[in-house]
Amino acid sequence: MNIQSLLQCASVAVLGAFGSVHAQLAPEVVDLYREIEALPAAGETFELLIGEHAEDLLLRRVRVQIDDDAPLEYEYSAAETAALDNGGRHRLLRMPLPAGAHRLRVALISRHVDALPQTPRVDATVEYPFDKGDGPLTMDVSVVDRGWLRGVKPEVKTSAQPTAVQRSQLAQFAAGAQRGWLAALEGPQPSLPAPPSPAVTRYNEAVSMMRSGAQDAGMALLATLGTQDATDPGTRRVRDLANLTLGYQHLRQRRGEAAAEALRRVRSPGPYGNAALLGLGWSYLLPKAGASDADADAPGGWWPQDESDSADLRRRMPFRYNWSVAAGERADDLHDALVAWNELVGRDPLDPIVQEGMLVVPYALQHLGAHEQAQARYLRAVEQLQSARVQIDAALEQLRDGRFLAMVDAETGDGWRRWLADLPYDDGTAYTRILVERVEVLDALEARRPLRDQQRLLSTMQRMLDAQAATPRADALRQRVEAMQRETAQQLAAADAALIAAAESALLARRDGTGAYLSEARFAIARLHDPSQRAIDRGVQRVASGAGP
Repeated sequence: MNIQSLLQCASVAVLGAFGSVHAQLAPEVVDLYREIEALPAAGETFELLIGEHAEDLLLRRVRVQIDDDAPLEYEYSAAETAALDNGGRHRLLRMPLPAGAHRLRVALISRHVDALPQTPRVDATVEYPFDKGDGPLTMDVSVVDRGWLRGVKPEVKTSAQPTAVQRSQLAQFAAGAQRGWLAALEGPQPSLPAPPSPAVTRYNEAVSMMRSGAQDAGMALLATLGTQDATDPGTRRVRDLANLTLGYQHLRQRRGEAAAEALRRVRSPGPYGNAALLGLGWSYLLPKAGASDADADAPGGWWPQDESDSADLRRRMPFRYNWSVAAGERADDLHDALVAWNELVGRDPLDPIVQEGMLVVPYALQHLGAHEQAQARYLRAVEQLQSARVQIDAALEQLRDGRFLAMVDAETGDGWRRWLADLPYDDGTAYTRILVERVEVLDALEARRPLRDQQRLLSTMQRMLDAQAATPRADALRQRVEAMQRETAQQLAAADAALIAAAESALLARRDGTGAYLSEARFAIARLHDPSQRAIDRGVQRVASGAGP
């Protein structure tokens, strides 16, 4: 994957992080839901709304128990937490609850905005006894900061129905949480995507400048973005992306020290850390400031345009021959490059940048004269690449036998699976990282999402109608729901096929790339075992040590 495709995927992720509004459900389905919702409701309806009114806190998890029922836990995704922090409200429960005495227990777990991993969380709990009458009841529980003397406490309010303000806040949460399912339940949503953040806009402006020939102006803007303060995940991502782009642009212009300065600012680990480490290693092998091309071991004029060029560079430069051994400052440069490249080897073996790292490390060792170490690293690369190919084959089986779709559709009871963000990424699911890097897969997921939400909403309508007495109106609504369920099932089947095709294409491409690296590693081992190659190596080492030919 070259830097252009990397940046394209990165732009999708960046824009998503800033709260784009997803495709909406079909209007006729939402209208049908409203008709069913307007039917005479049983007086047992109970709703629980969750909110947050604390300037320095972010609500991350809630635990609710009514009477002695099993407790319900819900963990908020980053987008949902931001939606609550911006004044939205989440309808956590809508359930039947008979009249009489009840008890509500709520635990709200938050963290500070600037919390570090070791910063303690903020827990707020409340036990609230209440009497429910014959009519519906809405409870609103919010995290409220009452000042340093009284601390953070939950606040409980009750009403017969959600107020107009609360309904607006419910719709606001649905938009901010990027969930069509909630959007259908809570009210009309904006039909146009939210504009990108200023940081995204300025990054796109810098890239446009460089593409139009204004290199200096574009790079100056990237440098500004790359050193900006960033307090939220989206802006930090843009900052990393700006530094990555700037670093590779310096590599194109053979400015190794400037490239290294930009690439060191990229967080690692982070979304662009692997590409930054690969480029950082090559930056050490560029001629130093003021040096001419004659100072390099190979002809100048061509250096990495992006991380996909690393393999060609490794084969052709900076050493004129495969058996060249560095000495002096060139050996020091290789040692510096190895520091960066060694960081790559222990990372995701399915990442093509890491796969390049598996070969560029023994490449460097070979040109340092450490041929036994180089051979050991090539053998290790073969083992890792073979294992990676087995993982990809297993992933293809998951696509074809339905396990992938089942994983995507799994209901976790919280907001994390919207972008596969909660997956553990162990050996069985690590392949999903490949999928979310591909724009085609993201587009297919996005096209499928409203249909899946629509299917769930139609099932909810069916349950709502099952609770109604048999009447001509209810029967007519049942028929409309069943017809829409059949139509949605057909549309979803087509969307499933498109998603599987896009995912399969991504995995097959990565399998081919992995196979190419595997073949190259095996060929490198064969060259090291070639008797004529070993004789040449010994002669080169004698010359390098001053012993003569």
